[in-house]
Amino acid sequence: MLLFLANRIADQRIIRLIRKWLEAVVIEDEKRVPGQPGTPKGR
Repeated sequence: MLLFLANRIADQRIIRLIRKWLEAVVIEDEKRVPGQPGTPKGR
């Protein structure tokens, strides 16, 4: 997904921000849940 976006978006700062969003840790019920690899699907 990031490779596709990198072809469409020239600004590396935006690509870096999207990468951080995809790798972010989720907090559920006051517990840290590591992000799962792949595309986020929502809950």
